[in-house]
Amino acid sequence: AYDDAGNALGMTADGLNNLPLAQKLGFQDGDIVQAINGETIDSLDKVTEVLERFQSVDMIRVSVMRGGSPQMMTY
Repeated sequence: AYDDAGNALGMTADGLNNLPLAQKLGFQDGDIVQAINGETIDSLDKVTEVLERFQSVDMIRVSVMRGGSPQMMTY
């Protein structure tokens, strides 16, 4: 997702409501993932990199923009 100036706001995906894991974690269609454990997300490669780096931690915090409001989700 991008703002009006073309800057990356984060990553989003259509059809999240159809993915059981995304439902279980509380993601909704239209959510924009902006950060994972404080690491800014601006590409799919960054998502993969961050998740690989944090795969052995006990808790992951995901910052999302939902309906124009920031949300923090903890897993």
